[in-house]
Amino acid sequence: MFNRCKLRAVLPFWCGGNALIGGLIWWQQLKTTAQTPSVKAASITKSVAVLPFVNMSAEQENEYLSDGITEDLCTALSQIKGLHVPARTSSFVFKGKTEDIRKIGEQLNVGTVLEGSVSKAGNKLRISAQLVNVADGFHLWAANYDREMTDILDIRSDISRRVVEALKVQLGVGETQRLVKKPTQNLKTYDAYLLGRFELNKFTEKGFTNSLAHFKQAIALDPKFALAYAGLAEVYNMLGYWGYLAPKEAFPEAKRAAENALNIDPDLAEAHGTLAYTEFQYEWKFKEAEAEFREAIRLNPNSVSARLRFAEYLSDFQRGQEAREQLEQASALDPLSVEINFFFAGQSFFERDFDRAIEQLQKTTSMDPTNAWTYHLLAVVFYQKRMLAEAFIANEKADSLEGIFNDPEMAEMRKAYETAGLAAYFRKENELRQRRITEGKYQSPLNIALNYAMAGADSEALDWLERAVDERTPGCQN
Repeated sequence: MFNRCKLRAVLPFWCGGNALIGGLIWWQQLKTTAQTPSVKAASITKSVAVLPFVNMSAEQENEYLSDGITEDLCTALSQIKGLHVPARTSSFVFKGKTEDIRKIGEQLNVGTVLEGSVSKAGNKLRISAQLVNVADGFHLWAANYDREMTDILDIRSDISRRVVEALKVQLGVGETQRLVKKPTQNLKTYDAYLLGRFELNKFTEKGFTNSLAHFKQAIALDPKFALAYAGLAEVYNMLGYWGYLAPKEAFPEAKRAAENALNIDPDLAEAHGTLAYTEFQYEWKFKEAEAEFREAIRLNPNSVSARLRFAEYLSDFQRGQEAREQLEQASALDPLSVEINFFFAGQSFFERDFDRAIEQLQKTTSMDPTNAWTYHLLAVVFYQKRMLAEAFIANEKADSLEGIFNDPEMAEMRKAYETAGLAAYFRKENELRQRRITEGKYQSPLNIALNYAMAGADSEALDWLERAVDERTPGCQN
């Protein structure tokens, strides 16, 4: 247990929102995207954005298949040296939208786009794909695949290879092998894996829970499927990081899954990245974590996830210039990322440029008005400016969107505010959160500590901060 005096010394910093912002800046890696103040990369001749393939199946539930093929192609192409491929998050901004190809190319900073459709009927599969030149709309390559579902992995490999050939990208031996390598020979395994990715990308507690089941099913069907273990590790990291599971229940499982993946495929970048995050956030093995982050980036320099999480690590250790370098490279790969927008908002906060932080966050809420964590961070910034009415409105909105309080409980918190002010609101919120704990629902002690700190209840804040450190809650590692 940390010394209580040491905790008292850092309490004002926590009250400033450090713990909350640490999570908020890295919130929702794959959930949603929008225009950001990112660093624009130079135009790259050999570049392609994989736009979301359209689900043309009669059954809407087959959307996981079209999304999964899109993500799979994006991942495969991003690992080719000399080919610039924007991250999935930026490409999925255009899902369900009809945009001019030239506009898409400008926003994603690419010269070509790969688009297509997927239709599944029983065991029959039809995939259409076309590679389009942004400048003139000319088709550089196009094909239709009418096959059985059992051929889906061959189709994925063939599309990737055809795109590379059309763009005249030179492949090394290792890259050629990766393009044709099948992650699994079992179709049901691959189907379960795609369902797991689909649910994971919803970035909700229910989505995480569903994805666990799908990844575990994939592993049961093929115990040598490394990507499924890496997916399982990622889900457990997210469950622990966002407070849906206690750290001791989530992070050891994440590490076990990542190590299983690496035992099968030592060169799997995703597994090195998830292992690094567990060592950083929970085990506090910082040298080992840094080595794993660097290995993940070495294996896949186009991994936005690895670069952003490494930037988080570097920022936590006051290595600002190195963190910015990682951020800039991630921004070039993911030009429409909300995550990066959060990073800039967080930087503005720590520089005490609260007006700029508010401006950035209000822009973000207009992009995605349904996310609780945006409003939580906005409430902290308003609190620092002593704009208490605005802080209440933002925090109430966040609590409503978080979905853990019912309508009568929301009314209780509002009444507490109207009767005795913001401090009373935070105390009432903590009372309800602690009630959830007694009901068996985990709540982050760090969030409770922050609420008490903003309520001016230093003793209670210190008690919960001690508990957070003892539990190795993410955000306490420094």
